[in-house]
Amino acid sequence: MGNIFSAAAARLYREGSDPGGDRRPPPGGRPAPGGGGVQHVPGSMRKLLLLLIVALTATGLALTYGAGARPLAGWAKAMSLAHIWGGFFFLVLFPLYAWDHVSHNRRWLRVPALVTFSGAMEVGSGALLILTGVVVLMYGDQVWEALRQAHHWLTYLLVPAIGLHFLARKG
Repeated sequence: MGNIFSAAAARLYREGSDPGGDRRPPPGGRPAPGGGGVQHVPGSMRKLLLLLIVALTATGLALTYGAGARPLAGWAKAMSLAHIWGGFFFLVLFPLYAWDHVSHNRRWLRVPALVTFSGAMEVGSGALLILTGVVVLMYGDQVWEALRQAHHWLTYLLVPAIGLHFLARKG
């Protein structure tokens, strides 16, 4: 039994290591003791979170701008439910992934770089999207228009921050 679990743990660790090497030391620094540091979440979690962000962005924009182009009577309800359920998954997955990613790359956080700035933008906008999304869900039509607009505009902050984070030089 021990070999099965050891092999599975080794496979998860290999899948979780980023191409480009998160294990490299920061500029002017030394590697973390023990070699690999914190075990990283597998790449499949990142792909799932990105797929979820794309789906939430698409359903949110469809709800916002698709008001005049609704071909079916239940369209708005289906989009709302998809956005709400996607939001619940985002509420769980985003903090888990962000915590693991920041823990895994904490030695880079003191290095001023575009990747650090864009990561901070992602964490901040994602956390505020969760907060405003929960408030909008709880109060519906009675919520302040400013919170609804903040939720909408935070999407426009999160998506480019993700793009910047992927395109930024990591080392």
